[in-house]
Amino acid sequence: MRGVMIQVKLSTAQAAVLLGLGLQHKSAETVQDELDLPQSQVLAFHSKTIRKLSEEFDAICMNSLRALIPDKAHDLDKNEQSAAVAHLKPLAESLEDELNKAAEEIKERQLRDKKALLEQVDGDLSQYAINVDTKTLAKASDIKMVYSRPLHGGKREAKEDSEPGKRKKSFKKKKMI
Repeated sequence: MRGVMIQVKLSTAQAAVLLGLGLQHKSAETVQDELDLPQSQVLAFHSKTIRKLSEEFDAICMNSLRALIPDKAHDLDKNEQSAAVAHLKPLAESLEDELNKAAEEIKERQLRDKKALLEQVDGDLSQYAINVDTKTLAKASDIKMVYSRPLHGGKREAKEDSEPGKRKKSFKKKKMI
């Protein structure tokens, strides 16, 4: 749509902030000093103004799309509606059948690729075998995983006291000089 005027009501302060930050490329500190407003308020005015303009642009886009896509239910009479629906036919196979067929094709392709890879290696995968005797395997199965806590940045869990309201006293030895 051409020639659409935006109808957005802005306060004087909002317009001044938008012009200062947007068109004049001033920093928030400069606009703050010029308007005698706190920086947080300058940024809040800018945010509100941008939100208003964005909502207006969205409305313009939606209206132009609505104009391009007419409401078929209201524009067509019953004869035209039935003619429009008459050419629609159900699919030959269901979506589930189509997905199953595609899954089978993918599995077949994977098998072909696997066979091609085995032919490239000449079917001899013994070079990649892991040679382990039973003692080494038994020793490895006894190993436990050790997890460590992060040194910094992690939160510590609060220790629960046996009785609420009582604190344990800690005594430190004092150095005698």
